[in-house]
Amino acid sequence: MLARNRTDERYLLDIQASHREMHVRCGELVAALHTASDATQEFEAFEGAVLGFTHSMRNYRNYLLARRSSYDLLTGLPMRRTLYEAFEHVRSDSPHAKRYLMLMDIDRFKQVNDTFGHLFGDAVLSTFAQRLERAIRSCDFVCRYGGEEFIVLYCADSDTAATQAAERIRNAFADSCFQIDGESLPVTATLGVTQIYQQDTLRSALTRADAALYYGKNANRNCTVFSNQQGELRKIESDTAMKSE
Repeated sequence: MLARNRTDERYLLDIQASHREMHVRCGELVAALHTASDATQEFEAFEGAVLGFTHSMRNYRNYLLARRSSYDLLTGLPMRRTLYEAFEHVRSDSPHAKRYLMLMDIDRFKQVNDTFGHLFGDAVLSTFAQRLERAIRSCDFVCRYGGEEFIVLYCADSDTAATQAAERIRNAFADSCFQIDGESLPVTATLGVTQIYQQDTLRSALTRADAALYYGKNANRNCTVFSNQQGELRKIESDTAMKSE
C-alpha cells in the first residue's frame, strides 16, 4: 500500500470539504421540503453539491491510478519509469549546480530471501526504503530501481560533500540492525556514486555508478565507491570522510 503524502492530503481535504457542503445542502433541502411549497432552489444547490463531491472523488481516484502506475506498492517509492524525468530535471535544473547519482544495492539480499523467505525479504525492502527516505533530504529524489537496487539523485557542492552524504546514508543502515518479525538482522548496502555532467545521459551516468557499485561489491561490500567522469574509481574511507566534515 502506498504511503499517504502531501498530495493525498490535498485531495482528501477537498473531498472532506465537498462532503460537508453536500450534507449542508441536504439539510437545507429537507427543511425546505417541510416548510415551503417550492424547494427548487434548495434542490439545485444540493444537486450541485453532490456533483462537486462526485468530481472530488473522481479526481482522487484518477490521481491514485496514475500514482500506482509510477510507484512501487511494496516500498511506496517511485519506480524506475519516474527516474528518466527526474534525471532530466536535475541535469538541466541549473548548469552551475552539481548533481550526483547514487546507485545502492542491499548486500547479500539473495541470502536473506533464501534463508528467511520472500515475505521476510519484502519486509526488509520496505524497512530499507523507510530508512533511506529518512536518511536523505526532502529535496532529493529517491526511487526503487529494481530488485534490491535503489537510486538517489543528490545535490552537493563538491565530490567530497557528495561522498560524505553517501557515507551518512550507508551508515544509516550499518549502524543498527533491522528488527523484523522477532528477528534482529544486520543489513548493509554498497553505493556507487558519480557526478551528473551536462553531457550525460541517464545511461552514461548509470554506467559509471554501476561500475563503482560492482567494484564495491568485490571489495567486501558495505562501502561507498566514487567514479569520476573518466571512470576512475576511488573507494571512500569512512574515517577520512568523517574527519573532513
